[in-house]
Amino acid sequence: MALQVGASYTFSHATDEQSAMGLFYNGNNPLNLRSGYGLSDFDRKHVLNFQPIGTSCLKFFSAIII
Repeated sequence: MALQVGASYTFSHATDEQSAMGLFYNGNNPLNLRSGYGLSDFDRKHVLNFQPIGTSCLKFFSAIII
């Protein structure tokens, strides 16, 4: 039996002035758009992916009977 393992890690940082539907300004001061700046709703800082893959070494034989 053989076993392979794969792993990946991603660090990211997403910021914006407004998230979600984005139809209306959702900050505290409409005269200062920078006051609504911050982390996005879709910010995912740490993402870890892990993929184990296993294979079998069993062999299947077929016989022809006459």
